[in-house]
Amino acid sequence: MLLRDDRALAYTTVMTVMENLYRKGWLRRERDGRAWRYEPSGSRSGYTAALMSDALATSADHRTALAHFALQMSPHDAALLREALERAPGEHEAGESR
Repeated sequence: MLLRDDRALAYTTVMTVMENLYRKGWLRRERDGRAWRYEPSGSRSGYTAALMSDALATSADHRTALAHFALQMSPHDAALLREALERAPGEHEAGESR
């Protein structure tokens, strides 16, 4: 396995990293003969959402942090967010409009 052209990685190094990622929950694995077959445990978009959630959790003022985030968005991304929020399950009172 080559990740860089100038230096090959040792098999044991790769397996150590894979084992660490498996133990942290980033990878799933299953037996394939005498070897392990690894795959990601989540999607890239799920990972991105988790990072955003973690970042928001560091703010004491979620309202202001979300406002700053929304104001930095491109119009296209803001439209995507609006669509996602319209599809998201919410606690709307009967007769309440969006």
